[in-house]
Amino acid sequence: MSAVSNLKTYTDVLPVLKHFCTEGLCIWIADTEKFIGKVQGENSPGDAIEVGAPILAGGAARKAINEKQVVFVELPEEIYGYEANVIAVPLFNPDNSSEVIGVIGLSRSRATQHKVNEYAQYLSEFTSNLAQVSEDVAKGAEEISLQSKNIAEINEDVKRTTMQIRNLLENIKHIAGNIKLLGINVLIEAAHTGEKGRGLGVVAEEISKLSTNVSNLSLDIDKTMKTIEQAVQKMTNANLKATKATERQAAASQELSANMAEVNTISNKLLEIARKL
Repeated sequence: MSAVSNLKTYTDVLPVLKHFCTEGLCIWIADTEKFIGKVQGENSPGDAIEVGAPILAGGAARKAINEKQVVFVELPEEIYGYEANVIAVPLFNPDNSSEVIGVIGLSRSRATQHKVNEYAQYLSEFTSNLAQVSEDVAKGAEEISLQSKNIAEINEDVKRTTMQIRNLLENIKHIAGNIKLLGINVLIEAAHTGEKGRGLGVVAEEISKLSTNVSNLSLDIDKTMKTIEQAVQKMTNANLKATKATERQAAASQELSANMAEVNTISNKLLEIARKL
């Protein structure tokens, strides 16, 4: 069988091999002088290979023919328009095992590898940054939670102080009542003493005014205390809601950090795969 017939056997198989040509891949066949057939996927080095064109003097095909062995070459961008890996396998004459009659090769663009590598690197950096942000948010949530607890303690102190003031108000009311009773007694005594009791009457009136003023002051303080208590209660309710929200935020941040760690692991594995492409 002639060398041409042997090579035709390989070229006849090319249509079948086309099914293996995914994006970036090209399978080609050449005799000792020129390319005689190719099949390719999209965006592959096959775009720069023309059937009938001579094989390059310094290319993988020529090297495989000259060295009579499988050759692996990493080609620069200048050859195909983008970086590519090429495997060239010499084809020998069945009647003469030392005679190379052609070469079959596979050229694969490294553009996809670079994209995968780029995206994996971006994903790795993104997840690392996001994990850091999540950690900062978690720390902030913990700090807010701590401050919320401090506010809760302050609220309790205010409640205790308010209760003490209320107790003092009760004492003031009691004293005001005694003062009023004293004024009434003085008025009665002044009435009994007649003209001599005028001075006592004046004193009794002042005592009565003092009692009234103290009572009014107690009422004003009581209103103010109710306003304070309502404000403290609102602040307590708001602080309780904030604490619960902060706890949920901290839990969510911790879960997010765990998920980011898992994604980061996956992106690192993706980087390793990209480097091997």
